[in-house]
Amino acid sequence: MARRKSALHMRSKSLTVEGASTEHVDEETNQEMHKASMQDIYFTKNGKAWRDHKCRLKMAHYIPHLRNKAQVKSNQPKGCIPEDWDVLVDYWYIEDAEVDRL
Repeated sequence: MARRKSALHMRSKSLTVEGASTEHVDEETNQEMHKASMQDIYFTKNGKAWRDHKCRLKMAHYIPHLRNKAQVKSNQPKGCIPEDWDVLVDYWYIEDAEVDRL
């Protein structure tokens, strides 16, 4: 037993400090990686929710053919910001968006 204790006392303090600082860096790295993965999950879920919301709006309010654009713009749903609604309806009726729809 005496031999073990002496081996412990022979250990350099700098090694102990280096080991502690390495553990601290590893812990910070793990926390950063966890935070990044949580952000990915958050943005993925919110992105999907936003796309689903836009899809439900389009299913409820979109009327095919360009001549109906003014009618759709005037039928703004409750809780929707007027400027955002105008931009969304304008997007629905550009040719590229209509091609994507098919």
